[in-house]
Amino acid sequence: MKPVFSKIFCLLASIMICSGIFANAQVKDAQNLPDDPRVCSGKLANGLSYILIKNNAQKGKADVGVLQKVGTSLEGKSQKGMFKLLEMLTMRGTRNFDDAKIQAYLSSIGVPASNVEFSTGADQIAYTIKDIPTTSENQVDSTLLILYNWLGSLNLDEDDIKEESVFLKARLSNENTAQARLNDALLKELYPKCNYYQSLTPQQTAAIGNYSSKNLRSFYYDWFRPEFQCIAIAGDIDLKLMESRIKSLFVTIPKSIDKKSRNYYTPKDYNGVKVSIQTDKEYNKTLVTIAFLKKPLLRKYRGTALPYLQEYFDEMVKRSLSDRLNAGLLGKNLSILNLKVEKGRFLDISNLDAFSVSFETLPEYAYSAVSFIGTEIENVAKNGFNSQEVHKNRDLYFKELDALYRGRNTLPNNFYFNRIKNHFFDGYTLASVEMKFEMLKEMVYSVSMNDVNSYAQKLLNASDNTLISCFMPQKKGMMQLSKERLLSSYSSSALSAPVAAGAEVLSWPVLVLGDYKSTIVSETKDETLQADIVQLSNGATLVFKNSSMPNDTIEVRAVSKGGYSLMKGVTPNMERFINMASYIGGLDEMSSTAVDRLFTYNDIEFSTGITAQNEYINGRADKSDSYKMLEAIYMIMMRRRSDPAAYDAMKKAYIYDISTQSVDPEEAFRDTVAYYGVSNKNFVKNLNEANIEALDYGNLYGQINKRFSNAADWTFIFCGDFDYEALKAEAVKCIGAIPGDPRNLEGSIVIPNYVNKDNVNYRFLFKMVSPRTFVSVTRNMAAESSLKNYIIGYMSMIYLRNQLEGDKSLRMLSNIDVSYRAMSYPEQIASLHYGFESDSTFAQNGIDHIHGILSSVARGGMNDDSFNSLKASTKAAFLAQCTKRSFWLKVLERKYMDNKDYYSDFMDILSGISKAEFEGYVKKFLGSSNSITIIMDGTTKDVNTQNLFKQDEFIKGYFNVK
Repeated sequence: MKPVFSKIFCLLASIMICSGIFANAQVKDAQNLPDDPRVCSGKLANGLSYILIKNNAQKGKADVGVLQKVGTSLEGKSQKGMFKLLEMLTMRGTRNFDDAKIQAYLSSIGVPASNVEFSTGADQIAYTIKDIPTTSENQVDSTLLILYNWLGSLNLDEDDIKEESVFLKARLSNENTAQARLNDALLKELYPKCNYYQSLTPQQTAAIGNYSSKNLRSFYYDWFRPEFQCIAIAGDIDLKLMESRIKSLFVTIPKSIDKKSRNYYTPKDYNGVKVSIQTDKEYNKTLVTIAFLKKPLLRKYRGTALPYLQEYFDEMVKRSLSDRLNAGLLGKNLSILNLKVEKGRFLDISNLDAFSVSFETLPEYAYSAVSFIGTEIENVAKNGFNSQEVHKNRDLYFKELDALYRGRNTLPNNFYFNRIKNHFFDGYTLASVEMKFEMLKEMVYSVSMNDVNSYAQKLLNASDNTLISCFMPQKKGMMQLSKERLLSSYSSSALSAPVAAGAEVLSWPVLVLGDYKSTIVSETKDETLQADIVQLSNGATLVFKNSSMPNDTIEVRAVSKGGYSLMKGVTPNMERFINMASYIGGLDEMSSTAVDRLFTYNDIEFSTGITAQNEYINGRADKSDSYKMLEAIYMIMMRRRSDPAAYDAMKKAYIYDISTQSVDPEEAFRDTVAYYGVSNKNFVKNLNEANIEALDYGNLYGQINKRFSNAADWTFIFCGDFDYEALKAEAVKCIGAIPGDPRNLEGSIVIPNYVNKDNVNYRFLFKMVSPRTFVSVTRNMAAESSLKNYIIGYMSMIYLRNQLEGDKSLRMLSNIDVSYRAMSYPEQIASLHYGFESDSTFAQNGIDHIHGILSSVARGGMNDDSFNSLKASTKAAFLAQCTKRSFWLKVLERKYMDNKDYYSDFMDILSGISKAEFEGYVKKFLGSSNSITIIMDGTTKDVNTQNLFKQDEFIKGYFNVK
């Protein structure tokens, strides 16, 4: 097969390079690739498609769904919201499942409400049921009947429409975010005739709700037609039997007679470079994007090998350009943050792709940042990438491809379900993972650097259809940017672009460890947790646990006691700032940008931080790079670099950040919840500009170094696929070179930041463009920090989540969050939290309903079957966690840092917990705990000047009126 593949790829590469970008490629000999042998597909006489993929990785389970080539871009002015209303009505009533019986049936076969997912986009709709059981023929038939009903048998009753319209308005109001509004404003400026807007104004949302069943039914039959639809199934199925069932059931759907045309919007190209500046009252950053807008690959080639080639070339340009930009930032004070290079669909428009570079910056740096990015892009467009950049990213790409190939027998059902969607919606191939690997394996190493550079030059050397967009806060007194200056900054960069061949790729530094050397003091085996424990003479504790999945990688977590509770002048409101300051200088002789680039180059991940009570280092690397991973730990502990200039730039960015956070409702709500959740309010007040300016970097730098200076305070936990003896020897060499004094161990100290013991009931107003109500309820009680209490608390969280999931009476609640936390320091406290978004009239109903669920348990309202089901759910959740390395890192940390074993007896204790004990714990939560309830109501009015409301008890708290 190799010679054939080689010939195809050489032909495709040659034609692709000669013709420019893929969208215009004319490949006469390109043929569609054969489908994966595990695929069965076809089309019924009525036009309905079906695509089935057999996947044995999840035994007895399958993901099923219906796909439709329609969406919100087809809605007329008087039809806004109709597709999402139809989505919401799918669970209300159908021909065979009246009165919302679909969810009840799915629950009866073990499919929770969270496994039913709906996605209604501009041009694509997908209704999916995940993990249905396939071992019962009756259950499979009933699930197929649900899909049949969704395709063309919704009841669309007047009462259902009226009731769901209330929920639709709330949903559309929640979707009217600052980001959505800015995207819409950009679309309206670029393509005023398109209909791809994501959000509706409050006025437009208020107009929704007058749809009659007649009008909605007409809309339903206009667009829910079999020629636009597909049955999609991926999982443990008998292909022939499933195909037979589909043919016999779905062929009865009538073929469309009166056909409404289905057209896709195609944006027109424009000349030159366009600049757009959009602002929003609730946006809290300055985001600049330079986008090269392109037509997507012609549909007739998407089933060929050409998309593989396109994917490879795009990845090469994305990765190499990202490396180039990050390298160019070294030593520059440009305040460019969160830089991303991406390729994908432009704002959900089917017929428009974008290759884009986006970044966050400060308004005063925007012009110089655009000039810098433009210069680097122009340099690549003229001169391409160098061999080091191309070869490194080629190797990384193939490494990931190889990992996919080796893990192909364990890929989940949703991987294949997504492939079905990509094929049905966009026409991409259903060829096997094996075929992709074999074709790309040859192609990756046969495409030359000149081919990659030719593609990059065609992609980036664009004088037309280029967009520079800037999203900013709409805030009084903030610096305003000029379109003309942004365009001038970008255009002038082309004149000053250097002619060098490219930036040099960083190599791993030659690291000389210090003279300090440690030896092994003890080596033991933890038989229960199947871990090896090594104690070094410098006091460091090394913990090793083998876990082969995923293969060939190692994860590490290093943690110590101490934290900023031991740092002078540092309080919890400074946590984010000091962690930014701790990393800003970089390591050894490298800046933080150079370190990031070095780690990315070597496919190594690291993060570090300082919390109130500890310091931590998290990392991941391939086992072949285990020594580099250990050297990185050594550098983090011993070679932090001071960089006052970078600190000053970071400080400016932070000041800008906090000056704009106040416009974001979610930030304001989080700050308020934090403020009332602790006893000492001074410790959670936001840092202002004066506080930040007063911080001395030299003092901070010295204190941060001290936090990482004593190896004896630290436990280093390694979990992954490794050779124990080899990794141990490397760890002894690197970690043993860190000085440590076991006689001078640190312990956390109590800082005046206890959990609030008072009951709080605080409700206030916040000005919003699209008003919403945010609710947070936290209950804290004194509870011994034992494994049994932890399990019961965990059970209460799972029970509440299960009860809220799919509860029809809580439809007005969105973004529901339930969490449980057991704290042992500085106090032994159990904390149960729940929060949600709603509207002002339903907020208290939601709180009362959730309280009622817990009260029912406390009164003994749970029957034995429900309790046994809860224990089974808790067991399943625990076993699922046991398959994750993050779980073992946490378990080992608790045991060897806090001397608490949260694994060994979990099952025995869970088995022994009685219903009475669970009910008693919940009863104690309700009767012996405090309650902190915070509600923030959105309003379009200026609440800061509405003095007329001062007499209203509802507003007094906001204005501090007594």
